[in-house]
Amino acid sequence: MKAILEFNLPEDQIEFEESSNAYKLSLVIRELLGDMRSAIKHDCQTPEEEKEVIEKWRSHLYELIRDKEVLNIIEV
Repeated sequence: MKAILEFNLPEDQIEFEESSNAYKLSLVIRELLGDMRSAIKHDCQTPEEEKEVIEKWRSHLYELIRDKEVLNIIEV
């Protein structure tokens, strides 16, 4: 099975770059989620109030991932 994405350059340059960099963006999101988890679970220096805010944003990010149906890109 093959999947071929086709772009008309230079008109579709932005779409091409977004598609080309999607995997890198997924890595950034995974790293961010991991950093947030570590701050909540393991960082003794982080005050509880900050942990609650981080958890709120982490939950919101997971919600956005589910809503946009990118579960196959980002494990939730």
